Amino acid sequence: MNQLFVLAFALGTWSHPLESPAKGFTVKLSQARLGARADSLEPRIVNPSDTKWETQRTLNKFALAPQFFQGVGLNTDSYPEAGYPLFNGTAAWLNYTASQITAHNTTARLFNYDAVDSYEDVAVPGPVSVLSTMPVTDYTTPGYDMLYYGPLQFGTPPQELTVVVDTGSSDLWIPSNCGTCATEQFQARSSSTYTSTGNRFTMNYGIGQAVGKVVHDVVSMKTLRVQEQAFGGVSYESDNYYEYPSSGLLGLAFGSIGSIGEPTFFENLLSSHQLEFALFGIHLTRGVAEGSSVCFGCVDFSKTTDRISWFPLQSKTYWTISADGVSSDENNTVPMEVTAVIDTGSSLIYLPDDVTANFYDSIPGARSAAVDYGGGYYFYPCSANLSLSLSFSGHKFEIRNEDFNMGRLSEDSDECLGGIVSLGTGFSSNMAIIGDVFLKSWYSVYDYTGGRVGFAPSINNQ
Repeated sequence: MNQLFVLAFALGTWSHPLESPAKGFTVKLSQARLGARADSLEPRIVNPSDTKWETQRTLNKFALAPQFFQGVGLNTDSYPEAGYPLFNGTAAWLNYTASQITAHNTTARLFNYDAVDSYEDVAVPGPVSVLSTMPVTDYTTPGYDMLYYGPLQFGTPPQELTVVVDTGSSDLWIPSNCGTCATEQFQARSSSTYTSTGNRFTMNYGIGQAVGKVVHDVVSMKTLRVQEQAFGGVSYESDNYYEYPSSGLLGLAFGSIGSIGEPTFFENLLSSHQLEFALFGIHLTRGVAEGSSVCFGCVDFSKTTDRISWFPLQSKTYWTISADGVSSDENNTVPMEVTAVIDTGSSLIYLPDDVTANFYDSIPGARSAAVDYGGGYYFYPCSANLSLSLSFSGHKFEIRNEDFNMGRLSEDSDECLGGIVSLGTGFSSNMAIIGDVFLKSWYSVYDYTGGRVGFAPSINNQ
């Protein structure tokens, strides 16, 4: 399956949804090319080559999504969540004392939490162990958050490399004994536990490629450890990747769609019973290098300001939920019935062609961008007074205007490029991709046992 990583343009603000019934690598652009945020002193000017790159990588990444949604070409489900309790935010954690919470480096405070069957629960934030939390770096350039990556250890003795955190793919891969790679890489000959299957591993990224073999070795994150984790050892990368700040990628979608055909790192943590709950939570910062995190087996309530809203999975492939509307203001909601992929490794919001066209039709003065920008993009008046939101199961989640604005057509232009893009042909009319432009405003939780995705308002918006 093709995998790729895309630019992360921040998007989204906090709204107060009710609980519902019960998922990049990027070219390292120079500051001069990328510019600053559209609302800063130096407005960002959109570069058509950047938008082309963005579109091509995203569409290639999800090229096999239509067949996966139909159950074609899936790997066998290993059900790694078997035996884990359902997380409800209260029972497992209310028994901890204040000293235990402090020992786990967690802030003790009360807040309202929507459990599965009740609106009445009040919970103490759980003891989030630093030993199960991966610190994640936000790679930023003026006005934008480019990608998120954190450390994993490979081999014996352990070699630490950084990997992009990607809920929109399932494979783990890193460069290994790679003569063409410019980033830190895994030295297989230095690991006493390394073995190679000899099977070919190939990742295509539209205008770039990574090639190697499927290998096995120890992979760990602090005290979490998988003895024989399968991953791609990449021995060749095209020069498109030479300036990436991280080495590889950690896919956190379901192993059913992985090209390697073996359980993911997270699924192996579950099957070896190293976690308290069969879920993980992700916090993405905005414009701050440090502070993002992945909480394996836990939810870090110190990163949220209110309750979790849960949405049921549509399929155990990507992390998919139902989305039913997009709004430019309170009086203009475009209905849709789509399966939305929640993807930390994508940047923008991608919607079906007709939905995207109707959305921009609701913004006076909006128009389709020239094909030079890669297709699917729209310009709109920079001065437009918008009240943007996405709707999941009838509950609206707001989007920030300043993050929706990707930049001006030119330095003296009154037109700006919008952060909602058309998927184009080749995709089903009921698919959407929701990236970091939305997720930086929402702490996201990915629950295997409950078969659901949760959103809680992020501390970013305080």
